[in-house]
Amino acid sequence: MVKQNKNEGGIRHLLLLTLFGTKRTRQVLNQNPNTTPIHEDSKEIKISVHDYNDKEYFVKELNTLEECFPFFHTNTITWINIDGIRKKDVEAICNYFGIHPLIQEDILSVN
Repeated sequence: MVKQNKNEGGIRHLLLLTLFGTKRTRQVLNQNPNTTPIHEDSKEIKISVHDYNDKEYFVKELNTLEECFPFFHTNTITWINIDGIRKKDVEAICNYFGIHPLIQEDILSVN
């Protein structure tokens, strides 16, 4: 909430320099919206699955992305952690699990 002086009839002052003086704002303003950010796929990925219910908990390291798919059909809670990111892997797992395309874009976003 901005306090206004009755005599001034509006906001007393707005310091535009402080508004645009933050490091993040400078980074955003220096980006060219017409250029596509370059994304490099990871050479290797590491997949771990944390699967649990009210009685059990286990962590398993997986060798392939496809090994994650059976966890979709279990009655447990499953957290799939993937260190490293490759577009084809993100698309494969998101398509299998029914993740919305906009979320896929967010996952693959360089920024």
